[in-house]
Parts: sequence; C-alpha cells; structure tokens
Amino acid sequence: MFKKLSKWFTRFFNKLTGSEPESLVFDFKREPDIRQEYESQGFDDYYSMCYYGVCSTYRQESPEIQYVHQQIKELFKHLELGVEYQYELILTRDIPKEQYTRYFNDVEIKKQYYLGHHVYIFIAFNQQLIKENGKDTFDYWVKYRRLDRNLEIGFMVRHRLVTWMEQKRSMDIAGDRHEFKFELDFNDFDKDLYFNQDLQRSYLEELKGLIRKDIDGIEELEYPSIMVQFKSTTIIEVEIECGEYLIRDVIEEWDQRLMDMIIHNVKSLYIEKYFYRNLLEES
Repeated sequence: MFKKLSKWFTRFFNKLTGSEPESLVFDFKREPDIRQEYESQGFDDYYSMCYYGVCSTYRQESPEIQYVHQQIKELFKHLELGVEYQYELILTRDIPKEQYTRYFNDVEIKKQYYLGHHVYIFIAFNQQLIKENGKDTFDYWVKYRRLDRNLEIGFMVRHRLVTWMEQKRSMDIAGDRHEFKFELDFNDFDKDLYFNQDLQRSYLEELKGLIRKDIDGIEELEYPSIMVQFKSTTIIEVEIECGEYLIRDVIEEWDQRLMDMIIHNVKSLYIEKYFYRNLLEES
C-alpha cells in the first residue's frame, strides 16, 4: 500500500512541476529508418532478412559472419555495390540505443529485440538503374530468395553454416540437396533372361536393401534416401538423394561410384528367383 501511494504522489508531483517524461508513442506501421534512407538514395526495391536466436558468440569479425558478408558480395558481384545495390548486416546486440529506430520498427523496440542475439540484413536495389544498365532484375530477386532461404538454415543450425564455410560453398546452393538418377536396362546385361513381373515388389525391396547396405556409412553422402522403381518391364530407375553436406567437387566421382555399386547389386540378383531363360520356363 505504501509503495502504491508513493508512486501516486510521485506522478502527481511530476505533473504539477511539469517534469513528467513524455510517454513513448508507438507507430506500429513505421518501418525502420534505414528503409527511408535507402529509398532516398534511389534504392527502390528494399528487403529485410531477420534471423532470430543465433549463436550468442557471433561478432562482426567472426569467421561465419565474414563468410556471409563475402557470399553476399559474391552473389551480387554483377551489380555495383553502393550504386546498383546496397546492404548492411547488423548484430542486434551491437546496436547503440540512439540507432534503435534506424534498424528496428516500433514493435521490435517495444518487445526489446535489441536484447536478443539476432542477425538483421537490410538489402536494397536500384531497380531502375539496373534496368537502364541492361541487367536482369529477376536474377537478383531469385538470388536474394535463395540467400534468405539458406541463411535461415545456416543460422538455425550453426554446424551447417560452419560446414558450408569450410567447403567454401556458394550460398546460392548451400542448402540444396543433390539427387543422383540412374537407369538400368536388363537387356543390356543379358537379353536371353526374362524378369518375372509377378515379383516386381519383392525384387525392388531386395535391390533397395542391397543399395542401402552399400551406401550407409559413406561420409560424403549425408542422409541418403533411396527410391527404386520400374520404369518399364525391363528398365529399373534408381534415385539417390543426399543431404546438404555433399562435397560439391566430388559429384562426378560419386556419380560413377554409385553407378558401379548399383550395377553390381543388379547383377547379384540375376538368380532363378527373379529370372528365367525363356517363356517356356515361366510355365
């Protein structure tokens, strides 16, 4: 009760003396001031990317953050920085109080986002100038979308960002999965053998199991998934999709190695259970 009375008398005294501070008025539609700044400089196509709850040890000089800076410049190297596009990457804990309105809208200020560990990237393009210079505006939009998608993955799971950085992976494709596709025709191995079509399901399950056994534990192929199906009565289609960490400079090598594995497994199933020599043997 005493505390409540004390607060009431304090507010009453402040009103009488005119010393009561003005309450902060929030404009929930206000954009960060940096947008108006970019627009005043002729950058008419503006985007902001926000990644919340990132690693608390990140600093501007951190290797991961420097990698992101480098990748942004690499993605848009066909555009002139400061003329055709402009960007800024900030760590919210580094923003001084006097610049809150530059980087935050009023909702973010009210919710004290400046106390969290977040990464904000503001990027804007001079669309009119890019067109006048004969460059494709759709191209930079696609690259921005890919950048945003992959950074969301990278900042969410730090070891992915570290892996991409160590592999010098382009942020344009950093989070993409890679898919290997193969087709094998039974006639290429032995035209005198006929496959028992009644056993398609059993054959596919056994072949998939053999392929799985071969590729499990291969470090270069993260999180592989396998699909095996008949494309026709004699053609087998095999798809192997692997995770984001596939080392890009060995794709061609692994394409051939996987093909060799699959051929070996297909040949190993040339047994009486699945094949016969001629149509008379089927009956």
